[in-house]
Amino acid sequence: MLGLGLLLLAMGGIFYATAEGIVFVSIDYTDCVSVTPGITGTCAEYVATSSVDTEATVCECNLVFTAPSGFQNEDLYFYYYLDNYYQNFRRYVASIDYQQLHGEGLGNLDPGCGDEDMIDGVQVLPCGYIANSYFNDTFSVQASNGTDVVFNDENIAWNSDVSFKYRNPASGFNDTVTPPNWGGRTVATVLGESGLTNQDFAVWMRTAGLPWFHKLYRKIPGGLITGQNYTVSVQYNYPTKVFNGHKEVLITTISWLGAQNHFLGIIYLAAGSGMFSIVCDRLGCI
Repeated sequence: MLGLGLLLLAMGGIFYATAEGIVFVSIDYTDCVSVTPGITGTCAEYVATSSVDTEATVCECNLVFTAPSGFQNEDLYFYYYLDNYYQNFRRYVASIDYQQLHGEGLGNLDPGCGDEDMIDGVQVLPCGYIANSYFNDTFSVQASNGTDVVFNDENIAWNSDVSFKYRNPASGFNDTVTPPNWGGRTVATVLGESGLTNQDFAVWMRTAGLPWFHKLYRKIPGGLITGQNYTVSVQYNYPTKVFNGHKEVLITTISWLGAQNHFLGIIYLAAGSGMFSIVCDRLGCI
C-alpha cells in the first residue's frame, strides 16, 4: 500500500508538472465592444435585441493579445469556451435523429427531435435542439503587421464522427428547412459545401458533459511569434445573455495529456497523500 501511495504521488507530480508546462492565452469576449459601423455598445447587447434574420448586420469586435514565450514554433490550438451552458441536459442530449444525420430516414423522424422536427409541415434538417443551437461565432487572427494567421480546420472533430456518423442525404436538401435559429439560411450557407459532414458541426454536435466547456475551432500550425501583438477578429452571432453565460477564446499549446487541466494531477496527489498518511499512521512513521 505504501508503494502504491508513492506511485500515485509520483504520477500526480508528473501530471501536475505537465499541466503547468502548458502555455495559453484566454480572453473573455462576452461583452466585447463593437467595431462595426452603425452598431454602438457591445455586440452582446446588439445580438440580444436583433433577430436571426439573414439580412441582419453582423456585429464584429476585436481582441488584442501579445503572444507569450512558448507560442513560437509550436503548434497551437484555438478553442471557444462557453459556461453556464447545459449541453448535458437530458432532453437536449436526446433531441437528435442519428439516421437523419446519416442521410437516412428522411420523413420518418425520431421522436427525440421533439418540437424541432417540423416547421409548417416541412421537415427540419438537421432537426433537434443541439443542431438548432449550433454555435456560429467565427474567428480570424491577424498579426500587427496585417498578416493573416493561417488556420487549419482539418481533423478538428473526432474522425469516427466525420467518417461514420454524418452523411448528406442522397436526394439533397430539397423539401426540407433548416432549424429556426438558423434564420432561414440554407445548410450550404451555414455549413458550407461539406454540409452535414462539416467539422465545426461535428464538434458542436458532440455534447459536453459539464456546463462549462471548450470546443476546438482551429489549429495554428507553427505557432505565433513571441512578443508580437495579434488581433482576434470575432464575428459575434451567438447570444449568451439569455442564459447568463460567458464566451472566451483560448489559444494554447497542448501536451500528451491535452490542454491544461490540473484536475488529474490533483486527484492523484490527493489519493497518494491519503494512502501514504494511512500507512505512516499505522506504522508510526509520523
